Amino acid sequence: MELNEILSLLAEHYKLKGVLNSLAGELDLNYKLTIDNKTTFIVKISRDSETIASINFQEALLLYLKEKDIEGEIPQLIPNLSGNYQKEVFLNGKKAILRVFQWMDGRLLSQTNPILSNLRYGLGNHLGQIAKSLQGFTHPFAQRNFKWDLSQCLWVERHLGLFTANELKLINPFISTFKTNQKSYNKLPKSIIHNDANDHNIVVSHALIQPKIIGIIDYGDACFSQTINDLAIACCYGIMGTTDPLTCCLPIVKGYHESHPLSEQELEHLYILIGMRLVVSLTKAALNKSENPENKYLLISEKPAWVLLEKWKKTSSKEAHYSFRKASGYKAHPYVGKFEQWVKTKQFSLSHLFPDQKKQDAIHLDLSVSSLWIENEAAFNDLTYFQYKIERLQEAHPHKIIAGGYLEPRPLYTSEDYDIPSDQGPISRCVHLGVDFWLPSKTPVHTLLDGTVVMALDRKGEKEYGGFVVLEHQVNNFNFFTLYGHLDPESVAAHKVGDALKKGTLVGLLGSKENNGNWAPHLHFQILLDLLDYTDDFPGVQTYQSQEIWADLCPDPNQMFQLQSLKPQIKGAQKDLLDYRKKHLGKSLSLQYQEPLHIVRGHGAYLIDQNGQKYLDTVNNVAHVGHEHPRVVKAGQQQMAVLNTNTRYSTQQPQQGCQGTHRHLTQRFRGGSFCKFWIRSQ
Repeated sequence: MELNEILSLLAEHYKLKGVLNSLAGELDLNYKLTIDNKTTFIVKISRDSETIASINFQEALLLYLKEKDIEGEIPQLIPNLSGNYQKEVFLNGKKAILRVFQWMDGRLLSQTNPILSNLRYGLGNHLGQIAKSLQGFTHPFAQRNFKWDLSQCLWVERHLGLFTANELKLINPFISTFKTNQKSYNKLPKSIIHNDANDHNIVVSHALIQPKIIGIIDYGDACFSQTINDLAIACCYGIMGTTDPLTCCLPIVKGYHESHPLSEQELEHLYILIGMRLVVSLTKAALNKSENPENKYLLISEKPAWVLLEKWKKTSSKEAHYSFRKASGYKAHPYVGKFEQWVKTKQFSLSHLFPDQKKQDAIHLDLSVSSLWIENEAAFNDLTYFQYKIERLQEAHPHKIIAGGYLEPRPLYTSEDYDIPSDQGPISRCVHLGVDFWLPSKTPVHTLLDGTVVMALDRKGEKEYGGFVVLEHQVNNFNFFTLYGHLDPESVAAHKVGDALKKGTLVGLLGSKENNGNWAPHLHFQILLDLLDYTDDFPGVQTYQSQEIWADLCPDPNQMFQLQSLKPQIKGAQKDLLDYRKKHLGKSLSLQYQEPLHIVRGHGAYLIDQNGQKYLDTVNNVAHVGHEHPRVVKAGQQQMAVLNTNTRYSTQQPQQGCQGTHRHLTQRFRGGSFCKFWIRSQ
């Protein structure tokens, strides 16, 4: 009955006839009107008399944006026969406001899968354009008491009794931090914002490959508030259901900043504002359970919001802040420039770090994933063999210290033990953040400048640090830290947190494989501009995807020594390789993928690129026992050192291979008869 009444009103006031389908909504009645299976409109009916001012506000806002140059679409109001954009009508005997909007063709972000970085970037960029365009717009209704305004979010404290003790453990830290930072937050730039860029208000193109943001609908929650709140809300809903919410935030932040630049002060509050939007949403959901239990739309984000809030609480607020800074074009840490300027005025020597070595220079050791020196996994995991090679290299360069490794992607860390989950599958923490100095065990290591002990312990475990020390250094008007890993635990046991160590003081002795985490003896030396939230550990490797952030947080230690031999080694650029291949190789040797992979290593079922990223190989003629199986490689090396020819001669090797295969097959498949054919696989 109600639908027929609405259709009559549409015909009377808009001359529109078609089919109505109900849509979800919080306050308004929303319908999709389809005419002749193609032309489509949104019909909105507001029955609350208090919404008249809101409707007038939205109308003024949309007409203002209509005149702005915004990439994408803005909701378009359709005038009625009187030339107005709203009509007072009676529905079921009650007064209501009827409005019609042009349908924005596409699908909702909530219905889009997968949501990749380019789409998140587009969301941030479009929202930033809207924020920039609204800078000159004012309206009296925008400044009102409104529970969805994040600047007024502390109303949630009155309803904390709705939550369990475990839920409060997630909620209370965000409330407490927001209150602590409220004074500086209140000083942030304000403007009228959309204020509700949730995944049910974001329209995406129908394209399955590289879909784009079409526009953002529903300006019913628009208000005058801190401009950064808009980005926080978009981040909330743009990262729900993700494995790594912080990483998924970054393209949204980057896209927004490139449309509407963010200040460093605004970025300081973004992490906590994302958390507070989740708190507000969950509080509203808890209230709505009792007030409107039948309205499922009001509860639509509750479960994923709890999951996200738990993940967000586990995310380091400092790491998030530094990541947001980097995504916005700033140095990840505000002290990067200060450190670089300070270190240029100082002179440090390797002999200060290792006084008994009396060596001033280094010989670079390439342990990158593309290095042939380290051979295969079996070779670099054989510490006796690895140490033998180190000693031979040292004999060839007796007056230099073997060193290197800053920002090297290393195969030593591409095992699954170093994998972390991401929204593109497991990724490897393989990029080395310090410099390694390969010296004998018991080599003394000394401080380069005055410092205070902030960590000193034995980090036991396979491929751990062993003896581990971190010192804090206060210089000029900032501080930084130096990290010393793989020491002999007994040599650092006397250090206590808070101890002051003067320049030249013994930090510790290099450990052996028995006590340094099972490594060949060496010092892992790293510079840190922030400890983040670590109290007894700090990452020495990180992912290639986050390398730029961590390079700011952990500057190159060679800035202290200024040695040419320790500068990060730049391998051949992919473009140069492709240009050379195009010029010198035949066209029959084709490449695959729009961006060809630069593969430098194989391991088991995987191929590994120059950045240490692993790819499951389902394309090539994979060896039956995996790429570069150590036993196969060893057998091949041994045979090629003696004889490498074809089978037209009488040799023992094919017979020996057949006998071994025959024994294996007959044991597994008893009673069978077999004939062996040798095939060649790449």
